[in-house]
Amino acid sequence: MLTMIQEHGSCSALTLLLTGKLFRNAAKELLSIKTLQSVFERKLKRRVVENVQDVYDLVMINFRNL
Repeated sequence: MLTMIQEHGSCSALTLLLTGKLFRNAAKELLSIKTLQSVFERKLKRRVVENVQDVYDLVMINFRNL
């Protein structure tokens, strides 16, 4: 019984170390300047494309009404 508890404790410690390191790396990646910049650029590009599409739609609607 004591051996099982000790093994379980060492497995838990190893799991915490591994997941803690993975979590820290993931958090660093998520909060890095490059990641935030790329997310911002993608959102900005998406807005530009949507705005261009909206303008095109308005022009085509007005053109058809002539």
